[in-house]
Amino acid sequence: MYRTIFLLLIALAMAGCGGGAVNNQPAGDTTGGCKPAPVNDAAPANKPDDTPKEDPYLYQKVKAAPVGGWVVLSKDGRSELLKHAKPDLPKELKYVAAICNVKAPGGTESESHWNEWSKQAAGAILYHASKDQMDLAAAVKEYAPKIAAGVPEVKTEGEVAWTAMQGGEVQVIALKNKLGTYIVVGIILAADADEQANTIRQWASSIETE
Repeated sequence: MYRTIFLLLIALAMAGCGGGAVNNQPAGDTTGGCKPAPVNDAAPANKPDDTPKEDPYLYQKVKAAPVGGWVVLSKDGRSELLKHAKPDLPKELKYVAAICNVKAPGGTESESHWNEWSKQAAGAILYHASKDQMDLAAAVKEYAPKIAAGVPEVKTEGEVAWTAMQGGEVQVIALKNKLGTYIVVGIILAADADEQANTIRQWASSIETE
């Protein structure tokens, strides 16, 4: 009986290893002839992509000297002032910032409020035009006729080039820095147009990267 049990155990052991001559244990093998199935190496963990990515809003990272008494110009205010320019600005102009000498009414205020505001308003709207550092006089000549009526007569003042359009109601100013070329559109409806125009050009001259 014990012999039968012993032979049965041997048979089971051989069956577990595949049995037969194909599993003859090679010399020096201490696994008993039963080798574990190979284990696939785990897939390497995904490494983070360290490639620097360009900031699509980098052109917005500029600042300007504050203008005494002037405030941020709201979207509704910009829209109102731009009614005095050509209806469709060049598509490549990307809005950056805007200021105004008088706070614009709220979007839900009456037409009379807007009419009263328009009589005293002067605003400056900053756009990014190109990543290239364009020649400033050339930039004014290119963009001014697309923004307002008239023929540009380009002048330079400090670090900017500019022209007055529509009898001085619209100023188009070009400046540049390491982020590219910028255009300031000044809309002057106030009676003291010359003073407001000078203020807008000074503001444009102060714009620099953060």
